[in-house]
Amino acid sequence: MWTNEHLAAMDQFLKDVTQTMIVFYVDEFAGLKVEPVMPHQEQKQLAYFIRQENAEITEENFHEVVQFGSVRRPYIDSLMRVLNAAYLPRLFRKGAWPESIKNEFFSEIYHFMTTLTDTHFKMKGRTVLYIPIESFTITPEMALKDKAAVQRLE
Repeated sequence: MWTNEHLAAMDQFLKDVTQTMIVFYVDEFAGLKVEPVMPHQEQKQLAYFIRQENAEITEENFHEVVQFGSVRRPYIDSLMRVLNAAYLPRLFRKGAWPESIKNEFFSEIYHFMTTLTDTHFKMKGRTVLYIPIESFTITPEMALKDKAAVQRLE
């Protein structure tokens, strides 16, 4: 399905620092699409590449300046998988957070994950409560000393 038009779209993304995104997907009517915007219609699966603002892409810095991945329909399932498997464990392991930022950020992300988990499982006719990853590592002794952590987990 790959054509010179697809190659030109990809080349444009690699060279033009103002183009922030490129998306690849197979449309059931139009075939392979390579576009600088998200499709208007929900697709079965798509791959995306997002460049840091105004960053030049080279072979050496690709992994530092480009965020990439794929999502499958239903998108809520994909979002939950990516957040729970990739982002949240890494964010939580970063130990050098200033307390005020850590408390605010994790409070908001836990609120978002609670809503996302609730929506995800309601669509399947189930009720499931979100349990923050932080709760698996905090001991009762630590909880006694860290009231902000207890508040986040509540």
